[in-house]
Amino acid sequence: YKYDLYIILSLYDGYDYMWTSLNYQNQASIIKMLNTSYKKLVENLNSYDDKLAISFCSEPRDYTDNLVDEEACDVLNTINSEFVRMVRSTGGNNLYRKLVITTGWSRCSGLSANKFEMVNDDYTFVRIHLYEPGNFANSKTEEVIFDEVSHQLKLVECFKNIKDNFIDKGIPVY
Repeated sequence: YKYDLYIILSLYDGYDYMWTSLNYQNQASIIKMLNTSYKKLVENLNSYDDKLAISFCSEPRDYTDNLVDEEACDVLNTINSEFVRMVRSTGGNNLYRKLVITTGWSRCSGLSANKFEMVNDDYTFVRIHLYEPGNFANSKTEEVIFDEVSHQLKLVECFKNIKDNFIDKGIPVY
C-alpha cells in the first residue's frame, strides 16, 4: 500500500477450512463468520482508499466431495450477496469499495457460471481462475509441451465462455 499499489485482499478457502464448504449445513455458520470475524476485519480496513479491494473466498466449493452442484451454487449466491451487504453496512470508504465475488471453483462455464447470480452493486465484480490448458497450467508430474493450435483453441473457448456468461450480461469480470 505504501508503494501506491492496488491490492485485492482475499480470504483463501481450502480443504483445511471446512467451514467454507458450500452446503446448506454450513451456510448459517459461513454467514455468521462473515458478520462477526470478517466484519471486524472489513471495519478495520475502512480507512483505506480505492487502492484496496476486498474479496471473499478464492475457489469455493463443497469440500465434502470437492464439487460444485446446485446446492453449492445456491449457497454461494447467498453468501456473495451477504458479503456485499455486510461490507456496505460498515459505511465510510466501504460504501464504494471495490468488492470481488466469484463462481463455484471460480469457473467461467458449466453449472458454476449458469447458476451464478450477480449481486446488484455498482462496485462489485467477478473473479475467474483460468488454469487452461489444464495439463499445461497445472501439471507437476509430467512435462507438457505447449501445443499452439489445440491450446489456443482451448483458450479461445474459455474467453468465449467469459464473454457469453459475464461480459455480454454486463457483469464486470477479471
